[in-house]
Amino acid sequence: MSMKYPYRDLGVPFDRNFRNDLNANFDDIEADIKEVQNDLNAKDSAAHARMTQIENDSIERDNDLDARIDNIVANTGSSNTEIVDARYDSINNVTHPTLKDRLDDTSNKIGILSTADDVLFQNDRSIFLEIDKYKKLRFQQGVATITGVNSNGYFRDNEPFVQVTLTGYAQINAPNYAVVIDVISSNGDYGQLIVYDKTQNGFKVKMTGSASSVTFMWTLLNPLVA
Repeated sequence: MSMKYPYRDLGVPFDRNFRNDLNANFDDIEADIKEVQNDLNAKDSAAHARMTQIENDSIERDNDLDARIDNIVANTGSSNTEIVDARYDSINNVTHPTLKDRLDDTSNKIGILSTADDVLFQNDRSIFLEIDKYKKLRFQQGVATITGVNSNGYFRDNEPFVQVTLTGYAQINAPNYAVVIDVISSNGDYGQLIVYDKTQNGFKVKMTGSASSVTFMWTLLNPLVA
């Protein structure tokens, strides 16, 4: 690399020589900068080419190593009865090149079966939830208690009742469902227990008798719900 440095001594007087030497120094400095830049570019290109060569050599060595390993495994498999037998898939009548290929193929099939099993599980769960929905729509049971109201022994302002709230799914075809009442216990004469005001989310049961309380089991039947 040919450099212009050292540069001219400008001296003290600001005359024509000073100006000419200053301009010449600027030209030399610019030339030196270009020279350095060209040298750096050349070295960078050489380094890049060397890195590319190293990378290509590394890939070539890796490929050669893989080929050697495959060859070793293949030769070992050919000389070992158990390995040769393990490479053969009797279910699909396929002989794999290496034992690893057979294991990879089996692993992939297990993964596919696992995924299919998950799908079947989700489908079964959906069916179960749908069946559970219809079961709860068509048949529900519970226990409720009606507490009597104060009276003078002969008359009362209204008949005591209880509001039964249905949990879960709404009876979408209300009031077209049946409610069966079975008395469990009572404190006095309960008269009749009458079901009324049937809605999608519940119904009421009133007592016509004079008992201070009556406890009963209710059973909702709705075979026509869709």
